[in-house]
Amino acid sequence: MKKILYFLSPQYFDCLHTGITGFHRPARTGNNSNRQSAPFPGQGIQPSALGRVRARPFSGPLVAVLSAFMLLAGATATAMAKTGLALFGSQEIRSQSLRTFPKWTGMLARNTIKTGAKPAVCKQGIVKNCVPGRWLEIVEQLRNHDRSTQINMVNKFINGGDYALDSKNWGIDDYWATPSQFLARDGDCEDFAIAKYLTLKWLGMNAANMRIVVLQDRKRRTNHAVLAVYEENNIVILDNLINRPMPASAIHHYKPIFSINEEAWWLHMSKRSLDN
Repeated sequence: MKKILYFLSPQYFDCLHTGITGFHRPARTGNNSNRQSAPFPGQGIQPSALGRVRARPFSGPLVAVLSAFMLLAGATATAMAKTGLALFGSQEIRSQSLRTFPKWTGMLARNTIKTGAKPAVCKQGIVKNCVPGRWLEIVEQLRNHDRSTQINMVNKFINGGDYALDSKNWGIDDYWATPSQFLARDGDCEDFAIAKYLTLKWLGMNAANMRIVVLQDRKRRTNHAVLAVYEENNIVILDNLINRPMPASAIHHYKPIFSINEEAWWLHMSKRSLDN
């Protein structure tokens, strides 16, 4: 059981980042040796540049381990989400037990302690560069805008961050950062997704309609994380590799492994796997 829990604490995926020009957070001073420059300059994704980014190959056994745990937890196909929307064409099995995801729940707990219901504004001159202050300024500007504008601008602002390795940022292979930590030190793919999730939540979006999705990028043969926003008839993907939100139906090289929010988590499998 300990081995299962170890694998379920997401550790065996790495991710990529592309910078978005024209909408960047204020520059920071100090030692930036823990950060990597955006591998894809400009607004388009250039797969030829992928060789410059460290990527850990997808670990196939993770799916088997997740499947085994779902069976141990008593989850069945009858627990599949009834949204009618299939994330990247997958079938999903739902579980309300989050205890096997301490990196996620730990981040949420740290974030609650740090910010409470609403983050505090940092004061210029007290916090150098005051990045969180600029972030809150953006949030307040967006508060009365329509949902589509909020999603687009939050994605654009957060994607202005730099990719940073957890191993150099935090001294461990995988760390799930709060938005405040991400804004101060940048982060990797799940940190971009988390910052978008909680920013949209602070703007009033129902957290039940959002999920952090850990997936396999079959084009780049690596693992990745994005934010999925569930709308009435669509799933919108906010991705640090894509410069604008995209409908999930338009992305064909992503294979979801699991997704998670504050209420539950979902194991994603092909329909063939569930039928067998």
